[in-house]
Amino acid sequence: QREAKHSQQKKNIPLKDSQIMDKIIFLDIDGVLNNHMAYSIYNPESTNINMINNLNFTIEQTGAKIVIISNWAQVMTQDRLSKFLVERGLLDNVIVDIIKSKEIEDKGIIMQIIDKSSFIYEYVNLHQIVNYVIIDDDLKSDFLDQSKIIVPSKDHTNPIFSLGITEIESQKIISLLNG
Repeated sequence: QREAKHSQQKKNIPLKDSQIMDKIIFLDIDGVLNNHMAYSIYNPESTNINMINNLNFTIEQTGAKIVIISNWAQVMTQDRLSKFLVERGLLDNVIVDIIKSKEIEDKGIIMQIIDKSSFIYEYVNLHQIVNYVIIDDDLKSDFLDQSKIIVPSKDHTNPIFSLGITEIESQKIISLLNG
């Protein structure tokens, strides 16, 4: 079963194009491209153009591609999610893959298991990615390189909300990927 999952993931990114795998941004959406995730998940108002512009600047400066690690991948296909984000201002042709959760059944109930850190670790090793960053407002991991995890700042007036990707995070990512 594990081999089948790996071969399925391999099909998602054309390994023959080495530039695609050169620099990767593992991107969460809620708390990164928005700062009001509790109010309007999965609709056009749930992204912030300033945050998308900061991400675009980062991509332009680094040549990075994106692998989506957001819960949004559970409700949208890669094509639909790419189109949605491009309509909101994201550069075209930068999303190269999405990582979806695993389904498990427990006592007849099917549950989604999202262990982003394990999925990212497997993905990085499978595709032999060395130059990557992870942008996520709530990722916790004991085994991923902590220096590659960018956590957007929290809103000081309401600390449950992230400020999303600001110019500060953009500069950190550029430094890491172009380092």
